[in-house]
Amino acid sequence: MKTTRDFNYYAARKQLLDSKRTNYIPKWDEIAVFTDPRNAYFRVKRSNGNLSQLIPKMDDTAQSMLPIYAAVLNSMLTPQAYVWHKLQFFDPNVQEQYGPMLDEENKFIYNRRYSAYSNFPSAMNECYMSAGAFGHAIMQLDPDYKHKCISYQTLPIREFYIDKDAYGFVNVFYREVEYTMRNLLTIFPGYMPDKYKDRQDLKWLDERITLLHAVEPSFDEAGKYHSAYIDLTNKEIIEESELKYCPYLCFRSSVFPSSDDPYGFSPCMSVLPSIKALNSLQFNFLKQ
Repeated sequence: MKTTRDFNYYAARKQLLDSKRTNYIPKWDEIAVFTDPRNAYFRVKRSNGNLSQLIPKMDDTAQSMLPIYAAVLNSMLTPQAYVWHKLQFFDPNVQEQYGPMLDEENKFIYNRRYSAYSNFPSAMNECYMSAGAFGHAIMQLDPDYKHKCISYQTLPIREFYIDKDAYGFVNVFYREVEYTMRNLLTIFPGYMPDKYKDRQDLKWLDERITLLHAVEPSFDEAGKYHSAYIDLTNKEIIEESELKYCPYLCFRSSVFPSSDDPYGFSPCMSVLPSIKALNSLQFNFLKQ
């Protein structure tokens, strides 16, 4: 089944995904104020160098505990002290005979995953902190063929609109980011919006546009993903392609049972009343 997607399709799809996270945004902003001020910009656009918006807190207990929470998860789930993953054959007889061959492969994967080029430890720490505060985290995986490893990067969740399939797995990612035309041409050298083609000056290089990266399952072939880069400002599709794998991974701390919500439920959501009460007590103490 050959299908086509135009700009209106992506715009309508993003609007639908936006409606799914509307009720979460005020809660995420409130949680970010007390636990992760770097991300307290879901509703307010952050200006360069300004780190004080939406941060009226008087107590930093929750903020100081979040890195400890992430460190505990890291020590249990992805410890750096030993090889925590293991490749093995399904057949016990084959595993007994050829299993030792995979030990060297396990060590090779471990060394590449924790190499300086992969950025895996830093990405996982940010992943655990985001999941602990907001209930989910988005990680980007890019193959680094030069250094023979995978590059990991945890991205801000405020940039993403996600959805899940019938089995509860997140498989739709719409990422909205802002670029200058100068930086956009670094990524897409051949792209030029019509309104800039006749410009003689170079001031347009510093104009800002909103870029949308849409990744969702392909309608044409099972197991593949369709990727599209859309210029939302100029309403043009920059590039479309088919991918063998999804470049984004969603990590969720807890999931709502039997729910259409693709977003997770975090420990900070459970203890938010206590965090706010402690902040209020500290405020009254300082006021006195």
